[in-house]
Amino acid sequence: MNLKSKLRKHFIKTKTVDTFKLDDISYKVVDRKCFLPSYKDRRDLLFKTKNSNRVYSHSAVFLDTKNVFQPVLITPQKLIDAWSKRGNVDNALVLGCAGCTIPRFIALKYPQCKTVGIEYEEKFIEIAWKYFWIPEFDSKFQLLHGDAFEYVKDTDGEKYDIICVDVFSENQLPQDIFSEEFLSDLNNCSKDNSIIIFNLLEEAMDNVSPFAKALPDYFNEKYIINYDIHCFLVAIKASSDTDKKHFIESLKQIGDITII
Repeated sequence: MNLKSKLRKHFIKTKTVDTFKLDDISYKVVDRKCFLPSYKDRRDLLFKTKNSNRVYSHSAVFLDTKNVFQPVLITPQKLIDAWSKRGNVDNALVLGCAGCTIPRFIALKYPQCKTVGIEYEEKFIEIAWKYFWIPEFDSKFQLLHGDAFEYVKDTDGEKYDIICVDVFSENQLPQDIFSEEFLSDLNNCSKDNSIIIFNLLEEAMDNVSPFAKALPDYFNEKYIINYDIHCFLVAIKASSDTDKKHFIESLKQIGDITII
């Protein structure tokens, strides 16, 4: 038994809080209570597809509010943090929320920021409110049921400083992410000085690089960040040369960076 397995067996108590299925995907809400002071208690939304034994973490949050950075989707959180050093973060749009990892981080880190979350699965919205969200932050976050690709077509004139695109099904990216129509809609609902973060899961660089290079000119800077096996595409608009230099230096601290 390796050290990680021993740690989990002796110091981490795991409890299943809820289970449910959506089509052929099985989900579990799991609490992990740790008895070591250097570790934190957390809650995970896990899933497993019918044709795989691999268990994926869909979302996870720390159970207290002392921990600003949440245990999964670390790279987008660090990207938002790096971008925020350039100025105020007043509003954010999160496309694909599930357990609300990113909205929870934003609510803790940026008290002034208002976040809108769009979630397609009604069951995830129910689970988010019941197990993952904190009522004291209700004034900072609006979670809406809807199709992310439809929502960005008309945001009632609202434009966002930060947009996170984290939509997938059975750990697969929908092809609409790469469409010209969707990118145009993202441009229309993002501010002139803004950042858009695409979670491209485990997509191969051979596929990501052509997509990044083909992004329209209104995204005047594009970066690919690889962290572990995960890939993120960052597109920014209207940044000064000084800001870009500082932002790139921050990106180098987050993961392997490719400048497009």
